[in-house]
Amino acid sequence: MQYYFFKKRSAAAHIWTGTDTACRMYSTGGMRKSGKVYDSHGARRICSMCKGVIGYEKPSVNKLELSDMTLYLW
Repeated sequence: MQYYFFKKRSAAAHIWTGTDTACRMYSTGGMRKSGKVYDSHGARRICSMCKGVIGYEKPSVNKLELSDMTLYLW
């Protein structure tokens, strides 16, 4: 999977489809065209609209149930 983002560290990484971002912000003018395509998102957060379009899933959470309480291990 490839990602499109700017050098600015606070900017979200967008999922790159080869010609556009998954959320279509690139082609509709919603973002500047000065970013670059990378093979890794570089520890940046991924655009929530891009994740929604492609059905990107979070890693599963390990869950341990103990009688009346539930403990989540991250």
